[in-house]
Amino acid sequence: MLNPGREFSELDHDAIWSYVKAGGSLLVAGDHTNVLGIQAPLNSLLRPCEIRFRFDSAVPDDPYYDWYRCIYMVPHYITHRVREESDVNIVIGASLEAPHRAFPLLVGRPAHSDMGRVGY
Repeated sequence: MLNPGREFSELDHDAIWSYVKAGGSLLVAGDHTNVLGIQAPLNSLLRPCEIRFRFDSAVPDDPYYDWYRCIYMVPHYITHRVREESDVNIVIGASLEAPHRAFPLLVGRPAHSDMGRVGY
C-alpha cells in the first residue's frame, strides 16, 4: 500500500484486515510530508496494529543526505533480494510510532528526524 489518496471504507478496512488475519501480508509505505493528506488514511488503516506515521522528516547524518551506509536492513523475506542501500531509493524517510512488539524492516542510523511544518 503506497500513499492512499482517500480514507478506506469500513468494508475495505475489514477486507484488508481479514486478509491479514488469514495469513496475508500488508506492506505499507507513505510519504513523510503528508502530501495530499495521506497520513490520516494510513494511520486509520494501521490502527489495529498500533502503528502511526509521524509527520516528520527522517534524514541521515550525512552532509549530502546520502543513506549509503546509513540504512540497516533487517533480514526478512521482503528484504532478502535487496543487495545494497542504494537499491531502496530512499531520499527522506518518515519515522513511525510503534508498539514494542513491532519490528522495522529498515532502520536509518545514524540519522535524525525533524518535525514537519504546516503551511508550506
